[in-house]
Amino acid sequence: MIDTAQEEAILGNEKSNFKSHMMVIARRYRNIPIMPAACLSALLSGLVCWPLGDPLAITSHELLILALFGIVNSAVGLALFTLGARHLPAIETALIGSLDAPLAPLWVWLAFNETPGASTIMGALIVFAAVCVHLIAGTLRRKTQFEPAIF
Repeated sequence: MIDTAQEEAILGNEKSNFKSHMMVIARRYRNIPIMPAACLSALLSGLVCWPLGDPLAITSHELLILALFGIVNSAVGLALFTLGARHLPAIETALIGSLDAPLAPLWVWLAFNETPGASTIMGALIVFAAVCVHLIAGTLRRKTQFEPAIF
């Protein structure tokens, strides 16, 4: 029997798996309009998750908050990420995508005043610092490669 933690881990892995497939398809088939595909992907994800919860047990206020979260954070974020993924190298796209996990506690803290634990903050800082260092080093490397030598 699978417990709740294992179920969440499986669903999280599948979400990452589907997201990576979507990025590969977006990069491979550039002629496909990506916004309708991203919207369809988000809609199908919601339909798959619907039976896993108790969606009718929430109040109208909670439904409004969830709808705003879905539109602002998930839909707009996914749309911008998908559009940007076409213009970045694959490794940078993956690194920026990995910022989703460390930034999630920040958004929850800002929106709902839920304080994350110390280990969550430390883990988020480590991932965030690693991504920032990689992006800055890559930018500096590209900048020095294309500057003319001065004699």
